[in-house]
Amino acid sequence: MNRRLPLPEPGRDGNPLELAARARVNQNPKEPDQWAPFDVSHPIEKMRLRGSLGADALQIDLRYRAARVWFVFWNRAFGYGHDTTLRESVDGGGDGTGSANARAQAVIDRTKILGQPGMTRRRFYDLDAICGGGSRISELAQATHRDQKTVRESLLTGLDVVAGFQPWDRYIQGIPTLSVQFVAKAS
Repeated sequence: MNRRLPLPEPGRDGNPLELAARARVNQNPKEPDQWAPFDVSHPIEKMRLRGSLGADALQIDLRYRAARVWFVFWNRAFGYGHDTTLRESVDGGGDGTGSANARAQAVIDRTKILGQPGMTRRRFYDLDAICGGGSRISELAQATHRDQKTVRESLLTGLDVVAGFQPWDRYIQGIPTLSVQFVAKAS
């Protein structure tokens, strides 16, 4: 007898769904604000919402965009985020070289950033774990036997390097950002 496996919990990157925020969804600033629930289960989303990505709004936005770009390249490098992969899986079309080429190019692009001043292998792996894999800073600190403050500093410095990486500037500028705020809890 076949037993059904339980469905995974909803959420992002293995983190449980957390709708503690809302995002402004209307695009015309002259219209009344319209809001929708927003999932902040990913650690970068939480850090952005709490303001712990930087000292001012500009730095927070730039580091957030850098984290999102890292997530995109991480997904491509591991074969999770390219449209040809989905098309080949769904309809069998294509010969597979489109997704293989996209993965290879993402790996090459990610490797190039290792040569940038300020980027170390440790920061690279911290970006992978937190921005890519969705690990919390406390989890990564415990797993690597480091202090949470050290992991946070490594992450923020790595995001600064990504934000200043000239070949990725057009990707960083192209990341859409929503206006997000905590949802007021009813008492």
